[in-house]
Amino acid sequence: MRKVTSAVNQPGKPTQNAFIESFDGKFRDG
Repeated sequence: MRKVTSAVNQPGKPTQNAFIESFDGKFRDG
């Protein structure tokens, strides 16, 4: 989970951010 957070906090990666947010939402619903 911490690796995901650090990836989201990195600037200049909107594609990764969108993917992580989508994955995080599915994970919570899971």
